[in-house]
Amino acid sequence: MSFICHNGKFQDREQPLFTVRNRAFAYGDALFETMRARNGHLPFLAGHLHRLLAGMNTLGMDSGYLPDATAVMSYAQELMRRNVISGDARVRLTVFRDDGGSYLPERNSCGFVLEADSIPPPAWPGKGLRVGLQEGAAIPPSPLSPFKGPHNAYYIMAARTARALGLDDLLLLDTNGRITEAVSSSVVVVHGDTFTTPPRGVGNVTGTTLQALSGAMNGHKPIREAPVTHDMLMDADEMFLTNAIDAVRWVASCGEKRYSCVQSKRLFDRFLLLLG
Repeated sequence: MSFICHNGKFQDREQPLFTVRNRAFAYGDALFETMRARNGHLPFLAGHLHRLLAGMNTLGMDSGYLPDATAVMSYAQELMRRNVISGDARVRLTVFRDDGGSYLPERNSCGFVLEADSIPPPAWPGKGLRVGLQEGAAIPPSPLSPFKGPHNAYYIMAARTARALGLDDLLLLDTNGRITEAVSSSVVVVHGDTFTTPPRGVGNVTGTTLQALSGAMNGHKPIREAPVTHDMLMDADEMFLTNAIDAVRWVASCGEKRYSCVQSKRLFDRFLLLLG
C-alpha cells in the first residue's frame, strides 16, 4: 500500500479524495511544488514554500491553511517512512481552494495533498540532452507566471511536442520570440565563464533550484539574468537545464548546434554538496 497525506491525515493513495466539485479539477484552482528529499530532509524547502505562499497570495487563497516548514517536513518524513523510502524521494505538495462557486470562489480556505515517491539519487548523465524550440505557443508574461500550476497547458503541449519530435526537451519562447525556460526546468547558457538565464517576468516560473545554484558559484561570476535569444543559443559554449529533481542536466545539442559540458559538470558537482 502507498500512502499520501491529505490535510495532515495519512491514507491509501488509491482511495478517492474529491468529488467533481473540487476546484483543482473543475477550474485548475491549485498550485504545487515538487521537491527532492535526501536523507529524510528537504534541503530547499524554504525556497519552495516561499514561492508557494507568494502564489497563494496572488490567487487570493488563505495561506493560513498551508502548514509551516516544520509541519511539512514532519509530514514528509512520516510519509516516506510509511512508503518505505530510505533514499531519495520526489515530494510533491499541492494546495487547492476548497469547493464552492464557479470562477468566483465562495471561500478562500484551502486543502493540501502531500505525495512521496522513491527516485534514484542525481547522477551526471554521460549523454547530454537533445532539445529544440517550441513554435506557435508563446507563453505570455502574467502575474501568475512565476508559479507552478496556472500555466500547465503550455508545458503539457511542449512535452508532447518534444516526444513527437524525438527530443528530450523543448525550450519555450516568450511573446518576443526569446527563450523563457524548458518544459520543467530553468535554462542557463554559458559563454566562457559567463552564465546567463532568462530574466524573471517573461512568462517563466521562478526557479528555486536556479536560485540555489547561484549561491553555489564559489568565486565564479553569479548567474546573470538577461534576455536569451536564438543567436545566443547558437553562440554559446554550453547550455544546461536545472530543476529540483534533476539538479543540472547538460544539453548536448539544439538543432545542429553542439555543446560541451565542462562548466556544467563542475556546477553539478558543487550542487551535490548543497544537497548533503
